[in-house]
Amino acid sequence: MHTIRPSDTSKPEWKECQTGIMPVSRRRSVMPHLSILAMFFLIPAISCAHDLWINISSHFPQPGDSVKAYLGWGHHYPFSDFLSPKRVESMALLRPDGTLIPIVPGKKEPGIPIHIEHEGVYIVGAAIRPGYYTKTSHGHGFKSKKESKDVISSTWYEKYAKAVICAGNGSEGPYGKAFGHAIEIIPLDNPCKMRPGGDLRVKVLRSGRPLKGAFIYKSRLGQPSDKALSCPERTDKNGVAKIHLAQEGIWRLMVKQKEPPLDPALCDNRAYTAFLTFAVRE
Repeated sequence: MHTIRPSDTSKPEWKECQTGIMPVSRRRSVMPHLSILAMFFLIPAISCAHDLWINISSHFPQPGDSVKAYLGWGHHYPFSDFLSPKRVESMALLRPDGTLIPIVPGKKEPGIPIHIEHEGVYIVGAAIRPGYYTKTSHGHGFKSKKESKDVISSTWYEKYAKAVICAGNGSEGPYGKAFGHAIEIIPLDNPCKMRPGGDLRVKVLRSGRPLKGAFIYKSRLGQPSDKALSCPERTDKNGVAKIHLAQEGIWRLMVKQKEPPLDPALCDNRAYTAFLTFAVRE
């Protein structure tokens, strides 16, 4: 089973961009197993809002192995808080043959076991139950603006996440197939074939249509969060962007889209978020 090794080089990972953020050196903080996630509690978040992502215990299993998928939730990547199964709207596994198998999160065990039967690309997808989040002068809650008093701000939110598993050589599989999420990052190249220094083309869909001008932020496990926010890529008219992957490690892509409310009496805006997690090996 392949594991991601910490890097020993001192080459800068991030180039300068218009924000003026300087490059940072590679760091020895990529860990291959989720059993030591507690060590990362103090890693800064790349977003000030609660986010949903998927952690995989091993991105490079062999046929016959079992891996576990963990729903990341909160502010700190790769682990911040446990998400109640009651808040999960849907979860599914896309197998190499293109079949989509529903997954039911366990009520007691946070890790969701996934048996790897065949070689190829597997994708785990999840969505939480959408709803309203409203801040008031008295606190906050999951109610609409209409149901709240002394409102400061109110948002309708939808959050989605996917993670790629490369079984065997990961040569075949429906990596470019959409799950049908309201917002979604879809690889146009096989993530399992990516190597350090390569470029991964991705497409962002909003309700099944290409999303032009969307900012895609990338982060690598163990990387300071401010660097993830420093150099986003922007999608073209076809919703496509090219993501440079400077190093081996576990990478996470994020896109967020804010839109006007359908009914201003219920909220001030709508927020849609999607994550895609995958690993790059030497």
